[in-house]
Amino acid sequence: IERIRDSGDEEQFMDLSRLVLAQRPSNHEAWTSLGRMHERRGEYSDAWLCYDQAQSFFPGKPVRDDFRSRMEGDMDGLGKTTWNPPGISQRVDFLRKMEDMASLEIEEGDEDTGVIEIEDPLSFIEQLIVEERFSEAFFKSRRLAAEGNDGALEIYEKLRKRMEVE
Repeated sequence: IERIRDSGDEEQFMDLSRLVLAQRPSNHEAWTSLGRMHERRGEYSDAWLCYDQAQSFFPGKPVRDDFRSRMEGDMDGLGKTTWNPPGISQRVDFLRKMEDMASLEIEEGDEDTGVIEIEDPLSFIEQLIVEERFSEAFFKSRRLAAEGNDGALEIYEKLRKRMEVE
């Protein structure tokens, strides 16, 4: 993927990076690299979201905090500015997109898939874990946690720790 980036095909690099990260959300280096690409392109909210993911897996490297310092610092000699990270709705939207990419859902039209619909989102996350669909469970739990679901935060933390050792 780095060769694609280095050859100048930024769009393909970004698309492939997102797909890789949807399957391996613990890859903090790939999150950081994608964040740098967004930052260089002036896509600051997307950069923050990537850096936030990176720092959640590797707190010892404060890429999100460093980015925020750069954003609030003296940019282009214009003096200090106030910068706010993306709001909850934008974070939820980002996590939902990553969740969709991580999903192994069978396309509509297939009959008798054996998929059982579960109403409770926490039960659904637990079912994803049983099925070893960890990436999808990770993004779904993080999204629900961002929406204020405390039970999802607990599951997210367990999944994050599990993915750190993989």
